[in-house]
Amino acid sequence: MRPYPPLGILSIAAFLEQNHFHVDVFDTTFSTKTDFENYLSQNRPNVVGIYVNLMTKLNVLSMIKYIKSNFTSTKVVLGGPEVTHSAENFLRHGADFIVIGEGEQTMLELCLAIGNNSDLSSVHGVGYLSGNKFIRTHEREKLKHLDDLPIPARHKIDL
Repeated sequence: MRPYPPLGILSIAAFLEQNHFHVDVFDTTFSTKTDFENYLSQNRPNVVGIYVNLMTKLNVLSMIKYIKSNFTSTKVVLGGPEVTHSAENFLRHGADFIVIGEGEQTMLELCLAIGNNSDLSSVHGVGYLSGNKFIRTHEREKLKHLDDLPIPARHKIDL
């Protein structure tokens, strides 16, 4: 067993930085729930993106509950393999948006839409609730050339 850097999140962070967004990464690998809560209290982010897989799902549900109880204007965005087929359930548990599929371009467009308070229906690869209705936009086309992405932002975590 050995820990690996969260390359998906670091790739999205690098892509957002390349597009002039300020991005911090909180790596939960060697952190406690209290560390995460303290980080949120000190930084008060507008958007929190969280990677979800089968092993982290229960912790993520707890994180969503904490964020929504304490930072009502913070938007919670979930991505990763666990969210695709359970998108509506995660949204009904408190997440604001689900990124389905590749996250770099989707997260950029989603952050721009959130910041501009604009229509989300044109952002491909997201799920969200509109009132009580589950909306899933068109699937985002898969990236054809990985070289179009910047190198993951490894400088964002303590290696």
